[in-house]
This record gives sequence, C-alpha cells and structure tokens, in this order.
Amino acid sequence: MFDLLLDKAIENFLRGNIDEAKKGFESCLMLKPDDKLAMLCYTIADLPQEGLENSKSLMRYAAVADDDEIDGLLSYIFDENERRIESNNGFSTSWTPEAESKITKRIKDDLETAVKIDPGFSEAELFLGKIYRKMGDYGTAVEHLQKSLLINPFELEAVNEIETLITEYDKKPGRKEET
Repeated sequence: MFDLLLDKAIENFLRGNIDEAKKGFESCLMLKPDDKLAMLCYTIADLPQEGLENSKSLMRYAAVADDDEIDGLLSYIFDENERRIESNNGFSTSWTPEAESKITKRIKDDLETAVKIDPGFSEAELFLGKIYRKMGDYGTAVEHLQKSLLINPFELEAVNEIETLITEYDKKPGRKEET
C-alpha cells in the first residue's frame, strides 16, 4: 500500500500535479513518518515553483537513489534552502555535480535502451543528442540528432539543438576562427 501510494505521488509530481503529489507524500509520511524517501520527495515537492524543472530532475533521481544518496540530497536541499533564504536569488539550477552526473548517466542509459527497443523513438534520440552535447561529445550528439531528424523531419527541437551544438563547438577553446 505504502509503495503504491509513494509511486502514485511521484508520478503526480512528474506530471505537474504538484498539489496532488504533496497530498500523496503527506499520506505516505502519515503511514511511515521515518521514511527518508517519502520525506525527500515531500521536500522536493515543496520547493519553489520557479525551480520546477530542477525539482523534476531531483525527483527522478530520488526515485532511484540509494540510502546514502538520499541522505546527501536531503542535506543538500536543506543547505540550498538556507542559502536561498540568505541570498534571495531563488532555487539554484545547478545543484551537485555528482548528483547531476549520476542522473545524466542513468537517463542516458535508459534512453539508449529505449532506442534499442524502439529504433523509431525520435524523442529519445533527441534527448540523447542533448545529453551528449552537454557532455561535450559533439560527434555522438550529432549522430543522435541526425537519427531524430531522420525519424521525424519536423522535429524542430533537434534542428535548434544542432544550431546550439555548432555554436558551442565554434566557441570551444583552441578552435581557430576562419577569416
């Protein structure tokens, strides 16, 4: 019962039903007040809405995190909230490089599995292209973005991503500008 309730609350959060998700997490905490994952998820759901995309990344990570990672995230979030209150700048979009790296790897692995299962999954190819661009692997990024466009020639986000990739590559240190 508890696990189903927690899964439903996480699903609600990721779909943008924040109020429903909070109620679900509160119900989980009533059933198991010491459950760290439920506490972490409730904390994430309670973050300011201007950090919603960042919060969704945190929530996805929390759903697969082990006990030590959950402790680290709880500590980070509470420290971040204190820094936010002090600086009044809103929620940071770059939380911990270690956590971001782990999330990126897990998402990348999931997406690679998805395109093996369904080679016609243009969105997965698009997001793999974005991840590889972010990692600095421009060649692999271009391959995935091209596959996305071959599957769906109207995928404008892939075109925009290629433009971003070209701009980043041209600005890369050590690149000579052509005259």
